[in-house]
Amino acid sequence: MTKERWRSESYLDRISGYRDVRTLRDVVVVGAAPAGCVAWSDLIATTPAPLAASEADADDVCLLIYTSGTTSSPKGVLHSHRTLLAELNSAPAVMAAEPDAVQLVSFPPGHVAGVVSYLRPMVAGSRTVFMDAWDPAQAVRLIGEYSVTSTSGTPFHLSGLLDLADSGVELPSLREFLVGAATVPESLIRRADAAGIRAFRCYGCTEHPTVTVGSADDPLDVRIATDGAPLPGVSIRIVGTDGNEVVNGVDGEILTRGPDRFIGYQDSELDHDTFDSAGWMRTGDLGRLDANGRLTVTDRIRDVVIRGGETISSSQLEDVLLSHPAVAEGVIVAAPDARYGEVVAAVVVPVSGARIELIDIAEHFAVAGLARQKTPERLVLATRCRGPRWARFAKLMFERPTSADEERDVLGR
Repeated sequence: MTKERWRSESYLDRISGYRDVRTLRDVVVVGAAPAGCVAWSDLIATTPAPLAASEADADDVCLLIYTSGTTSSPKGVLHSHRTLLAELNSAPAVMAAEPDAVQLVSFPPGHVAGVVSYLRPMVAGSRTVFMDAWDPAQAVRLIGEYSVTSTSGTPFHLSGLLDLADSGVELPSLREFLVGAATVPESLIRRADAAGIRAFRCYGCTEHPTVTVGSADDPLDVRIATDGAPLPGVSIRIVGTDGNEVVNGVDGEILTRGPDRFIGYQDSELDHDTFDSAGWMRTGDLGRLDANGRLTVTDRIRDVVIRGGETISSSQLEDVLLSHPAVAEGVIVAAPDARYGEVVAAVVVPVSGARIELIDIAEHFAVAGLARQKTPERLVLATRCRGPRWARFAKLMFERPTSADEERDVLGR
């Protein structure tokens, strides 16, 4: 089942190459259906035939969803009926339970947060309003029309609502905002509080959708500084480079396990590096636990960019960056951004005698067919490579003022 087209991408052109797949029986198209396909409007207009009772096992795969994670190639993540239902049944710990509670969902269904957000209300029996595509003004209209009390999203979504609130738009019914899937600036939580919205953080990934979640009832300092406590049944270990558990307050790699964690990758060869001998999942993220068991995610072992909730592989973009004729050396890193949480940034050593600006990099990425969100939005020019810790140094360049031999340029968005 697919749309005919999304923006410039023709899904039907892609599907035409799958016609020889033996198990593909029908293609349902939302919109005009070409010959050999079934129109969605025709499908729902017919009287449904009785369905035989399902014989699926709880541990059968029911969801295949892709994530870039911390590698360059997308990975197929497998969830079973059991793991997905465990995630959906965590609704009381995640969703507001007041009798007048109404949720607004704006995550795209191709993101694991979207899958969960679309299905969880069916389990919880809660009133929910769905958006087809994110638009802050449209969100404000829906919040007012349906008296929405809570919603969730990335810093990008929250920032869009707060920008309108700062301009005088009122959001009287909106009380809570669960924010995650990207770095959450402290200033954003404070802005939300000033607007009467209690924002709180969460932590998860496609493989383990909800590891921790905060609460709107937590004090402001807790909501600013932590990503909340583990869901019921979820366990967290923080380990050092030697694999041993570290004490509270010390950073280490975050390992998780729990009933809602995935069962493995489509490519089972990837499982070996993901699970340790005791069955704990290595997240690739760094963090620490406080004395109350709350988690704070502090960094990633392998750099990716999480822009507005979308995970973007740095290594994939570096191949494009290094193909520019004026680039001698370069790396892609995440730069902090108040609106998106992070944006793609490039640190470049130009070819001797060459001059390169951010617009040149942007045009090069456009010609290569990269999406706009994967195009560098900030650029630092450096005069020399700084040794084997080049990538780490490059990341730090966006966390402090530039020096005399560096130049920062920001592309207007």
